[in-house]
Amino acid sequence: LLYIFSDGYYDQFGGSNKKKFSIRRFRELLLEIHQESMEQQHHLLDQRFLEWKGEYDQLDDILVMGIKVD
Repeated sequence: LLYIFSDGYYDQFGGSNKKKFSIRRFRELLLEIHQESMEQQHHLLDQRFLEWKGEYDQLDDILVMGIKVD
């Protein structure tokens, strides 16, 4: 899999301490979900983002694109 993404996902503030999601946490999430179907990955990324963001406003546009090469 090849992922292309903007900084919008991991720069989002949220969580219990109103911190950024972070590139480290984003990388761990991709490693955690990479074996799921692309459709399921989309769902899991959306779900995790909304959970993290909580009541905070979305700060930036978000692009996450996965390309599966067989």
